[in-house]
Amino acid sequence: MKALLIADSGGTCTDWCAIDTNGERTFFQGRSLHPLYVAEEPSEEDRLFWTEKAHLRGYELHFFGAGCLHSDVAEKLRTYFKKLGFPSVKVASDLHAAAFALLPNGTGNLAIMGTGSVAASFRDYQLTELVGGLGYLLGDEGSGFYFGKLLIGAYLNKELESALDLKMKGLVGERGEVLNKVYSAEGRSFLSGLSKSVSGFLNPQILKLHEKNIDLFLELTIPKLIATNGTVYFAGSYAWHNRRLIEDLLKKRGQICGDIVDRPIGKLSEYFLRTAF
Repeated sequence: MKALLIADSGGTCTDWCAIDTNGERTFFQGRSLHPLYVAEEPSEEDRLFWTEKAHLRGYELHFFGAGCLHSDVAEKLRTYFKKLGFPSVKVASDLHAAAFALLPNGTGNLAIMGTGSVAASFRDYQLTELVGGLGYLLGDEGSGFYFGKLLIGAYLNKELESALDLKMKGLVGERGEVLNKVYSAEGRSFLSGLSKSVSGFLNPQILKLHEKNIDLFLELTIPKLIATNGTVYFAGSYAWHNRRLIEDLLKKRGQICGDIVDRPIGKLSEYFLRTAF
């Protein structure tokens, strides 16, 4: 039995699972390896990361990443890992990771709602339809980023009730401070992190913004995916934390909500255990 190293990388972090020759799994986490964050040469951070896990370089690497759907991007990541000392590297999209993790027999509709968002249909694990996935400049409705955008817009435009406005001021600061954060190099991560930051704010306006965000995503994507299978499966932290809302909104549309997972790595590694051993 061959040893496998599985990765599922999103816009915030990468989840790893090492499967040894006995089928034993070890999970760990590292930085996001989105193509936007990966240079031509390996960073010192990544070199150190794998120096400390040198024995895993001999494992067969299966990397699934956001932004890796196209062959040229996949080749960029494949070259990157080979420079880090991995002799056997296969690269695919995080959509394929979600399909392996969630879809019965590899056929059906799924959506990823995390830092970014995208929806897709698969048949026998082959991608047949792609909707969204345009990135934060052109889309990402239904993502943590888009929720942060809606919330900050409402805050800066004085649309929040006084109690919530005061809490937001304490959290993010005054208008000038907020705009500096939004338009800094860390602006995307700042907006994406707001969903978690305000999770303890029990306020109807917060719920309404989540509902607006998710409903917009469903309206833009799901009708283009529904074919013979009306069930939709979801992956991603934003989907997981808003799973009840997603279930309710799908039910109103007469559609079925399948499994919703925070991080697919557990079920993804189970798929490899079933098929590789």
